[in-house]
Amino acid sequence: MQAPTRFNDTAIEYHDFIINELKKIDRLQETDKFIVEGLAFNLALIEDAQGQIMEHGSVVNGIPGHEQSYCQGK
Repeated sequence: MQAPTRFNDTAIEYHDFIINELKKIDRLQETDKFIVEGLAFNLALIEDAQGQIMEHGSVVNGIPGHEQSYCQGK
């Protein structure tokens, strides 16, 4: 099972990790394809979001078309 070509490197790494772990326990089915893809994509999104929050803080007033301000909390 191959990761979709639209995936970035992080999502591909998660996809391959999930596939390999499921293969190890003989639990990989073709019907799992969309679940695995969704999980890998979402894990990559979460990792990216966490990195952005760690770098910039939490976004306040993140309304499209308005200037964003960041809350630097500890």
